[in-house]
Amino acid sequence: MEEKELQDRLSSFTNSFKGMIAKNTSSSKYRNWIYYERSRIYTQEEVEQIVNGDSLEAKQKLSRNYFNKDGFYKRLIIYYATLLKYQGVLIPNPSFGQELSTSYIKKRYFNAVNFVDELKIPTIATNCATKALVEGCYYGIFQVTEKGQVYFIDLPTAYCRTRFNDFEGNDIIEFKVSYFDTIVDEEDRKLYLSAYPKEVQNAYRKFKKGKIRNPWVMLSTEFTICLPFFLEGGPLFLSVIESIEKYKDAVDNEIERDLDEIRKIIVQHVPHMQDGRLVFEPPEAEEMHKGAVDMLKGNPNISVLT
Repeated sequence: MEEKELQDRLSSFTNSFKGMIAKNTSSSKYRNWIYYERSRIYTQEEVEQIVNGDSLEAKQKLSRNYFNKDGFYKRLIIYYATLLKYQGVLIPNPSFGQELSTSYIKKRYFNAVNFVDELKIPTIATNCATKALVEGCYYGIFQVTEKGQVYFIDLPTAYCRTRFNDFEGNDIIEFKVSYFDTIVDEEDRKLYLSAYPKEVQNAYRKFKKGKIRNPWVMLSTEFTICLPFFLEGGPLFLSVIESIEKYKDAVDNEIERDLDEIRKIIVQHVPHMQDGRLVFEPPEAEEMHKGAVDMLKGNPNISVLT
């Protein structure tokens, strides 16, 4: 490939972001939005305080933490996120007096079918549903190129909020443009910033120049996707984590009780005379004890007392 052609590709939104945005990996810090936080161990008291508290950020962090552990909570989220098939349906509706078999109508129809297939609706919708269930809401942007291709960008939940609706009832996303400051490398920042709509780019530049003090910018509902669960916006299944912790404690206690019942002590008595003298000398009794221990050393739940 010639250098000029390579530069043209790098400067083109369609080519430079095609592979990246189509896979929802456009955000550097939140590139794989579920896996970038280090998991930690919460006590049952901490879980109860967070679930019953008012901090949305703490609730989302707790939800992500348990999703990362690949346990029952993750299986529950994946089950509901993949419960629907998310298949696109295209219904032809020719004008009165026209037939679908007409060449130009047929061509338009099959072009539309290809467009729906290229959207990869099942993959995109599953990603949106999973994030909405884990975070409590999904925030995203879709971009349409000059060639009619559609690409999606996952917005970082920590830098988004929704408080208003437009006249059609759609949730208006407010995006905190200071998010781009978290991208340390300047070249990377420019690259990722160019993937966002012009109004986001302009708002960030004005914010950096001090022309506007408020980093929150309202995004047009024409190119945004907002999927909230309930008004409070918290993770839908967060209360399940309390039951998970209680179940784990119950299982641990039951295992401990079972081990106590399993553990046994074998007592072997060394015979003695009526006057108290041993039939065997102490060294002989010690050898008998060692022999019994050697026979049972493969069983960790049995002890020997001589």
